[in-house]
Amino acid sequence: MLAQRARTCARVMTFGDGGDVRAEHVRPLGSRGFAFDVVAPPGRVAVHVAGLGESSVMNALAATAGSLAAGATLSDVASGLGRYRPIG
Repeated sequence: MLAQRARTCARVMTFGDGGDVRAEHVRPLGSRGFAFDVVAPPGRVAVHVAGLGESSVMNALAATAGSLAAGATLSDVASGLGRYRPIG
């Protein structure tokens, strides 16, 4: 994927450990999900994600990277992630 970065004029962002968008200070909240800091090129924002399982954090980072690449602000991202409710 990263090799394709030079072939596009689109903004490309990576996420996860060592990525452009990453999670720090991840705190499990039991049945309420996870709280953590999203760290990205524009800065840092505290977020809460209601999903269960650590995959919820990675999914939130993927959504954050896509949102930032599309022009959203970190404030927009925190607000959107805070409104997320898992199905089921």
